[in-house]
Amino acid sequence: MAGSGGTSAGHGGDPTGGSTTGGSGGGALGGTGGLGGSAESGTGGVSGSSGAAGTDGSAGADDTGGTGGAGATGGGTGAGGSAGQTGGAAGAGGSAGEVGGSAGSGGSAGQTGTPEICSFEIEDSLSPAIPTVGIVDWSADLEGISAARIEFTLDDPAGDEINRGSGGAIDIAGQTHRALLLGLKAERTYTYRIIAQSGDTVCVSADRSLSTGAEGRPNITHTVTRTAVDGAAPAPGFIVTTNYGFFAYVMDTDGDLVWWASSPSSSSRARMDWEGEQMWMLKVAGTQGSPGEVRRVSMDGTDVLENVAGLENAHHDLAVLPGGSVATLTWTEEASAASELVERSPDGTVRTVVRLADNVFGTRSSFHANSIAYHALDDTFTVGDLDVVGYAKLSRGGELLWQFRGGCPTTPGPKCASGDLLGNHGHHLLEDGTFLFFKARQSPSIVYEYLLTETASSLSSTEIWSYDPGVTLASYVLGDVQRLPNGNTLIVYSTDAEMRELSPAGDLVQTITSNNGFGYADFRETLYGPPPR
Repeated sequence: MAGSGGTSAGHGGDPTGGSTTGGSGGGALGGTGGLGGSAESGTGGVSGSSGAAGTDGSAGADDTGGTGGAGATGGGTGAGGSAGQTGGAAGAGGSAGEVGGSAGSGGSAGQTGTPEICSFEIEDSLSPAIPTVGIVDWSADLEGISAARIEFTLDDPAGDEINRGSGGAIDIAGQTHRALLLGLKAERTYTYRIIAQSGDTVCVSADRSLSTGAEGRPNITHTVTRTAVDGAAPAPGFIVTTNYGFFAYVMDTDGDLVWWASSPSSSSRARMDWEGEQMWMLKVAGTQGSPGEVRRVSMDGTDVLENVAGLENAHHDLAVLPGGSVATLTWTEEASAASELVERSPDGTVRTVVRLADNVFGTRSSFHANSIAYHALDDTFTVGDLDVVGYAKLSRGGELLWQFRGGCPTTPGPKCASGDLLGNHGHHLLEDGTFLFFKARQSPSIVYEYLLTETASSLSSTEIWSYDPGVTLASYVLGDVQRLPNGNTLIVYSTDAEMRELSPAGDLVQTITSNNGFGYADFRETLYGPPPR
């Protein structure tokens, strides 16, 4: 938020006799408050600018007045926002002028907000498709805008509400710009602002208000129930998933739906693209020959592309890549139910990265690829196969790098480690080699954590942790697990329609249940920028 203006006025002249006419005091302009650092970066905010000096007080009348008081000094620089907060401390108020006799009239309070070097033109509305998505069209007369953000906060949050606002980087292409307010609760009011930067110059728009509409979710009765453990600390953020039916959605940590759209039937995965502009989703198509569909929906819900060409045989899972590309699994016509790992570029070109069959996993009578993840750190994929009982890591060019299997074959592949992987489905590979996976098709379904240690010539695995829910909680298909940024773990029991969040010690933090199932799921701290996996 902007710093408040200084309010101290300069005082009038020193009278020397007769009737006194005080000089008018100078008004102080307060400093602009510092802008908070983004939650995802954790960096401090940009310091606010100093306020302008107040004008000199005017002298008293000729026969009585002394010298006018000095004008008030402008407000000091606003302090930077602390990590993850919006708005630094307000600029300090102006200091008083020299004290004379009777004070002159006070100057007006300082202005708040952006420096006078730029101004904003802003129009806002709600998406006609999703009334919890705000659309902001804006421009600023700041030359050479190099970066911009949108920040927003929930007005009058309840004491136990976790999702109180968000924001992130927004597009600056062209002369007029468009930003979306994402992650808003239904029928609530938010205060938002635009922050634009050119070099070291930062301009902040005046605060504006936007109220969202009712949910209006697509033709489906869907309820979510969140049960938190007293004193526990859920990870603040959002969960992107499907109802394993005709519905893709985003819910926040409070269990409130903040985004939704119709999806293909039996939808197994929904993922925002790398740039945070589109939602991709697909039908599970769990057996060879069953019809598949990939669908793309813009985050404002107004642009829908159904049955994406070239991906008609896609199944189970997809991953998003920088630049608007997506990767998915497609059935081949082979009797073994082999798949291909393919990439689709934004121009619609589809290329095969690698055939996922004996050339990767060795000679087998059957294959059943069911999960995929992209790793930006080294530009690679990991792919899981249920029948193979394992995972493979592959380069973007299709080279097999290693396998993590229930039992290592003699060929192919340069490296292999073994573990208890029977029933393997959703997985999460971290940068330090931590590998978590969900074991479906057993009751209860167990989550395992291994540490994979790779050298130039070998791969080894060490079991670190496992989680047994202790009740008959399971998923026959799908099922997912993800390590969250705060160290918690999110587990998705898809067909039993329950999610569990665990603390780093393995204690239950909260449960989220639904009257429908869950697809695979992605937790995100923010709905802006790249996905966490």
